[in-house]
Amino acid sequence: MIKNERQYRLTKAQANRFSQTLQNLGEAVGVHPLIVKAQRDALSSQIADLKEELREYESLTNGRQ
Repeated sequence: MIKNERQYRLTKAQANRFSQTLQNLGEAVGVHPLIVKAQRDALSSQIADLKEELREYESLTNGRQ
């Protein structure tokens, strides 16, 4: 759970880095396709979790909850 603005900025930056890594993941040469799929799935799951935390914090700071 994000508790302050600093954590919000760090979480947002981390989500962006994970998204960038996910976009560049297919460029790995010599890596078994199942490993690439597992990495993609893990990154996608982490990105989804971080984005949900960001949405919750934004809702709380905007007075929606």
